[in-house]
Amino acid sequence: MYWIFYPGQITDQTDTFAKTLRYAIIDMSQNGGLGKVILKHQILMDTTSERVEGIRHYNGKDWWIIGQNAITEQFTVWLLDKNGFSLNGKMNSGIINNIDYKFALRGYLKFSHSGSVIAEATLGFDGVNRIFLSAIELHRFDPMTGTIYGGVPLSFNLFNEWVYGSEFSSDDTKLYITGSKIWQIDLGMLDTAVINQV
Repeated sequence: MYWIFYPGQITDQTDTFAKTLRYAIIDMSQNGGLGKVILKHQILMDTTSERVEGIRHYNGKDWWIIGQNAITEQFTVWLLDKNGFSLNGKMNSGIINNIDYKFALRGYLKFSHSGSVIAEATLGFDGVNRIFLSAIELHRFDPMTGTIYGGVPLSFNLFNEWVYGSEFSSDDTKLYITGSKIWQIDLGMLDTAVINQV
C-alpha cells in the first residue's frame, strides 16, 4: 500500500483561500502489480497551508504525518501505522510568525536527517504594498511521541525577500534556505544568529 498526501493547489502568490489536505491510497497488489487507486480525495485537514511533511516513527515501522493550519499556524500530527490513521494531537510550538496578509499559504516543512528538528519556511506577500513577507522557524520534534515543541524564529533581514525551499546538510549542522536568494544557517551558532548569504 502507498499513501499519498497532497494539499490543494495554490495558484499564485495572491491566492488567499485556505486549502484542504487530502490523501489517497494505492494498493500495489492489484492490476497485475501496477497498482490501483482504491481511495482518493479523502480530506485529512481543512484550512491547511501547503506545508505538509512525513517522518518515520522512532520504531522504524510507522510514520508521522504533519500538517499546518493556514490561519492559526497550529500543527496537526497524525500517526500512520498498519491500522491507518490516529490523531496524535494539535499543537503550537510556542511561536506564531504573524504574517497578516492571508498570503501565507505557501511554504515548506523539512525534517532534519535525525528527525529531531523541523524547518518551517513561510512565504507571505503583502498585496497592498506589493512586498514579500517571509519567515523561517525551527521546531523541535520527538519522533517517539510525535510532539512538536520549542519553536525558534530565525531573526535576520527578510524584508521584501521570499523564501520557500529548505534542506539540511547531511550532518544536520547547517540549514539551507532558497528563494529570492540562498541562505546558509549555521545551526550550531543560532544563539548569535549567524546567517551567511551564499
